[in-house]
Amino acid sequence: KMKRLITLAAVLLLSAPVMAGSLSYNYIEGGYKRIELDAGPFDVSADAFSIDGSFEIGENAFVFAGYSTADFDEGIDLSEFDIGVGYAVPISNNTDFYGKLAWITTELDANGFNSLDDSGIGAAIGLRSLISPAFEVFGEISYVDLDDAGDGTAIGGGAWWNLNEVLSLGLDIQVDDDVTAYGAAVRFYF
Repeated sequence: KMKRLITLAAVLLLSAPVMAGSLSYNYIEGGYKRIELDAGPFDVSADAFSIDGSFEIGENAFVFAGYSTADFDEGIDLSEFDIGVGYAVPISNNTDFYGKLAWITTELDANGFNSLDDSGIGAAIGLRSLISPAFEVFGEISYVDLDDAGDGTAIGGGAWWNLNEVLSLGLDIQVDDDVTAYGAAVRFYF
């Protein structure tokens, strides 16, 4: 009986998804979001697709970039590009507090109208925590200030399920006064 328990424990340990003991900021990910905009008389939704990446440049610093495109109802398309730097501070063996600063550019195209370009800055602070080797949770507060479109603050969070050391699946939600966005993504660590 003891031999079967040891064998079963070994099989479970070997088949369980594992990650390194600390959080990695070296990854590329692709995702889908559903965006719901409810701003006064405007009540529209969009399907959005994105690609993002992050690369560690020191013990705690990292650079990141991302591109997303959203197709709203009524023929409105929005694309966004951001690039920035971040810094992560471990507050425990499996939890990081981080901050990010980014430059953001956007382009809005609507049928029958000229496209509108805008740019500005974005900042965020958040927490990432591996609550088990296979499961990470995160939460973030972000602020965006665009030259023409104004500013806004959002709160978001989600979770990553680490299938192995390289591949993770994630779910997230982000909300502000007028927008709710929820989505799913695939992340590849390197």
